[in-house]
Amino acid sequence: MEGDFIHIKIHHGGSFSMEGPLTYDGGEVSIFRDCDSERISYFRLVRMAKDVGFKDGDELYYTIPECSLDEGIDLLHDDNSVLKMLNFAKKNNLAEIYVKHKGHESNLVNQRSGTGNKEKLPEERSPESVSRNFHKILDAVLKLWRVLLKKPRPIPANCTDGRWTWFKNCLGALDGTYIEVHVPKVDKPRFRSRKKEVATNVLGVCAPDMQFIYVLPGWEGSAHDGRVLRDALSRPNGLRIPRGCYYLVDAGYKNCEGFLAPYRSQRYHLNDWTNPPNTKEELFNMKHSAARNTIERTFGLLKMRWGIIRNPSYYPFDTQVDIILACCYIHNLI
Repeated sequence: MEGDFIHIKIHHGGSFSMEGPLTYDGGEVSIFRDCDSERISYFRLVRMAKDVGFKDGDELYYTIPECSLDEGIDLLHDDNSVLKMLNFAKKNNLAEIYVKHKGHESNLVNQRSGTGNKEKLPEERSPESVSRNFHKILDAVLKLWRVLLKKPRPIPANCTDGRWTWFKNCLGALDGTYIEVHVPKVDKPRFRSRKKEVATNVLGVCAPDMQFIYVLPGWEGSAHDGRVLRDALSRPNGLRIPRGCYYLVDAGYKNCEGFLAPYRSQRYHLNDWTNPPNTKEELFNMKHSAARNTIERTFGLLKMRWGIIRNPSYYPFDTQVDIILACCYIHNLI
């Protein structure tokens, strides 16, 4: 058996006895075989436990290998605690979990082992309830994409914004950014970016006011920005550009209808302009860089606001993609 697959043994239907050494009396044992450890999250673990009788208000505990229940039991309450359990489980390809059914005992971790530092949550805020409602809210936000995304408006001829007055009929700027994700080991080479991080290449399109017009996450970190843009243009609800309008793009994209790129082999980035431009091409590039930098600042603000996308989470990959979208949508409301 490969190290990425484990058996999950769930003890359920019984109860903990704290008369003498801690034991789990009665009940049954269900075994889930060959589970991909890279895809196990707290929410998925709860769904597995529900198949064998777990209910709202119940708690899950795992044991540390080669330790008795008294010495090595800890509460599962979020993805970080699941990751900790998996790190132990990979040693012998087995995770052993116990279901404490509602009303049987008080918090075992604090009373018995002392290994846990998480206080028992009120019943109406049990970890399973928090996880379930998180996904409900996430789904609700995603359904509001037509409302939350900015409607593009071309720059008018009488624009007074010094950065954008040079670009009549421009809709904004677009670029790609990397957001780190957690993927199965077999997929990591495809998701490894040129910066050597495992990430998804996210296409972002923003208006001059730094609000998102369109977002497309999910592509592998190794994918070229141009390929991601072509996908966005080909989708039924993808990026649309009215005739006569355009977006500012960097030199990594083609200069064509709908996309205005800078002159190549000329100074471009903002920190290059310690001396004034010497040619019309350099003047254009300086103005272009000042306006297009809006998308860079938008990405920076997005990552500053949302800690959940600054580091990879251990939700399934599709959920990680949905989280990125939701953060971009809510960004427009702040």
